[in-house]
Amino acid sequence: MTPSTLSLIMEEFSLSKYNFYIEYKHEEDRIIYFNGISRAIFSANKNEHNFFQHQFLNIDSLKKKYPTLFEYFVSNLFIIETNFDEIGYIKYLNNKDIFLDTSYRVMINPTLECNFKCWYCYEKHPNGYMSDEIQNKIIKHLEFVAKYRCINHVDLSWFGGEPLLYFNSIVYPLSSVLKEIAVKNSLKFTNHATTNAYLIDHGMVEKFKDISLDSFQITIDGDERKHNSIRNENGDPSFKKIIYNINLICKEINSAHIILRINYDNNTLRGILPLFEMFPSKYRNKITISLHRVWQTITETNKNHPEYASEFNQTLKKASELGYHISHADNVPKLFRRCHCDKYWNTEVNYDGKIFKCTMDYSEETQGEFLSNGDIKWGNNLISNMYGRATFDNEKCILCKLLPICLGPCSRSNLKNISCVNNATYCNMDDSEISYKDIIINYYMEKKTMRLL
Repeated sequence: MTPSTLSLIMEEFSLSKYNFYIEYKHEEDRIIYFNGISRAIFSANKNEHNFFQHQFLNIDSLKKKYPTLFEYFVSNLFIIETNFDEIGYIKYLNNKDIFLDTSYRVMINPTLECNFKCWYCYEKHPNGYMSDEIQNKIIKHLEFVAKYRCINHVDLSWFGGEPLLYFNSIVYPLSSVLKEIAVKNSLKFTNHATTNAYLIDHGMVEKFKDISLDSFQITIDGDERKHNSIRNENGDPSFKKIIYNINLICKEINSAHIILRINYDNNTLRGILPLFEMFPSKYRNKITISLHRVWQTITETNKNHPEYASEFNQTLKKASELGYHISHADNVPKLFRRCHCDKYWNTEVNYDGKIFKCTMDYSEETQGEFLSNGDIKWGNNLISNMYGRATFDNEKCILCKLLPICLGPCSRSNLKNISCVNNATYCNMDDSEISYKDIIINYYMEKKTMRLL
């Protein structure tokens, strides 16, 4: 047996490129182990960590001496077969989550009007609302898809503008019909609304139950003073009313889930902690705290202002300790795609009948059209550009250790030529407020909050 042949036999297994070992000082100086592909995560004390690292120096010996430990690391992809194509597997998982996810997400804008005028909003809020004709086209489309396409779930989502401006005339009756179509065809039906929650009252909450509307994204912009300076109805404050309505939803709807989005700038998080005490502990397991920097201030990152990252992490840590679920834009993605808009079964219908793949494109030319039989015809160029290859299929992303955490640009970024495909110096992580280490730590905290560790 030649030395080269012996080497091949001994190197049957190797460590994954996407293993991370992160110091976590909040738990007796433990080390977090995380694999980016499997998303497996656990922590080890210093002695365990030293032992694992020593065993990794001779994987063949680890296999023989500690077969149970070896199998754990193999099954969670910390240890891989030497010929295992990790990039190919990431592409497979990406294709799977884009094309084989047969939950059909249909986002509908009944209007782009809004009762608030938040200074950072990217919408122009033209007057107008969805006509009966457009609503009928949506109904016909769902009937077509339910009958002729292999979907198993209608995931309805309301957006705007403020969708609840037209709750009784559009959201409620159209949801009722679409729910009936789903039930008739034995499809799961879920209903979500992105709303400022100002217009909600007891009567509306009762109607939410009829249409299975139990999922909401609701935004708070800091403490009461700061929030009211940004989110108000012609000067009338909204903070207390929104807090009341969030508690009302949690009280009246057993299955309620609220993403409490906190938009922040350089000063917001310093006074945010009292907000978390405004929701009774019995409701907090229904609320996910999601932090998002206001996009107009996104250039001020922790590279120049590390105190912002510290405030960010302390806010999430406090929320977790109080019993909330935590998430944020820079967390480890739950699926192997950058955005829900990247999935094949995703359609967004504007109030004027224009059809898109992304909420950011409503002011542009329509990307698709309803056909007479209820199907949608998408532009060939759009489809080929979106689905012809993985959004991260470029040299910069492929060579990056953070690929399974970041997953590269979204398809819209590629279409708009603002991604690293066309700009070798750009990376999504460049805009991240926090480091990849903090992202992994926050993922670990989230799993602990959900009692998955």
